[in-house]
Amino acid sequence: MSVVHSDILKEHGFYIGMEDDSRCSRDDLFTTSLAFFHDISNTLFDDDSPFCIEKSIVNQCSDENALVECKLQPKAPVRIDDALRYTMSKWHEYLRYENPTFEHIETELNNDGASIRLLTISESGKSAITIEFTLLPYQ
Repeated sequence: MSVVHSDILKEHGFYIGMEDDSRCSRDDLFTTSLAFFHDISNTLFDDDSPFCIEKSIVNQCSDENALVECKLQPKAPVRIDDALRYTMSKWHEYLRYENPTFEHIETELNNDGASIRLLTISESGKSAITIEFTLLPYQ
């Protein structure tokens, strides 16, 4: 069963509702998601990338469960499990907070591709991000 990231954000003091006394607002989450949007785009589509940039989409969203949504189309003949390993290696090497206060990662590999759902909160507790990567089978 998937974890509800918006509940965890609220537990850590991030603004979720309309009227809330939390220390981090929706604007803070938007600013962080914009930064991750650019970092993901610049990191996952390098020269060694297994993904077809023309068929992949990275979106900034308003859903606290997936503030950044990435639909990634591997190039032929890249296997989904290899694309999953590549994505996770880039996450750990370049994208994640160095010493997160909290990090939750769910991966699922199935016949229709793979998905990675993650939530991470910075060491200071002032920034957080939720990201969903969907790895699509080659078409």
